[in-house]
Amino acid sequence: MKLLNQHIIYLTVLTFFCSTSFADKDATEIVEKFMRDSVEFRLSYLYKNRFCKVSDKENLYRLAKDAGDELDAIISVCRLEKERIEEYSADDWDMKFGVTGRWQQTAFDLDNAVLLKSKIDYYVDLSYRAATVMERSKNEENPATADANDFEGNVALAFERLRTGDDSKFGSVIERWPETEYFFACVVLDCLESSGDIENLTLLEAKLAAAGCVDSEPNRAIEYLIRASRFDAQ
Repeated sequence: MKLLNQHIIYLTVLTFFCSTSFADKDATEIVEKFMRDSVEFRLSYLYKNRFCKVSDKENLYRLAKDAGDELDAIISVCRLEKERIEEYSADDWDMKFGVTGRWQQTAFDLDNAVLLKSKIDYYVDLSYRAATVMERSKNEENPATADANDFEGNVALAFERLRTGDDSKFGSVIERWPETEYFFACVVLDCLESSGDIENLTLLEAKLAAAGCVDSEPNRAIEYLIRASRFDAQ
């Protein structure tokens, strides 16, 4: 009988650890996919403290809402499982849920999913409320520094400086994350289409705009390059 009980405990632990953390993994993957798919729309908002196009706002809302709905489903499952475990009152509770770590893992998965959902909720709220000309809250503290590996923190700081005509930080961000150059070019072009303000472009913005449309609209690209050459001549 003792050997049988040990075998049952072994199978219980094995089954749990083969299936654990799926909720945690799924929740993390949902947020990572959202961050990849929405990067252009988030950069668009950071660039001018507003959405340059209504479609950027709508696309960000759609992606955030879908991710939030998926996370809500995971939260519901984790919460039900946690409640079921906590309501179990038989003498073998510890064998089933204690020594196996199942209760601890379920509680962690629930807390992690709720935390990730709050991150997604920020973008749902931002894209739902923000007008295409909405400025950030005056109470929001402008970033002064950012961790070297914090992409969005560095982007926010770069764009704050860009509004003063200083594009050096912007250039550093592109050097640090070269794979984002295409998205920045798209963002600059989209905002130019809505504002038409070429005169206030910095050298880097002019070069990005030219690179972004050189294949589809070479005449526009030349116009931006001429603008960039004025900086080079200064």
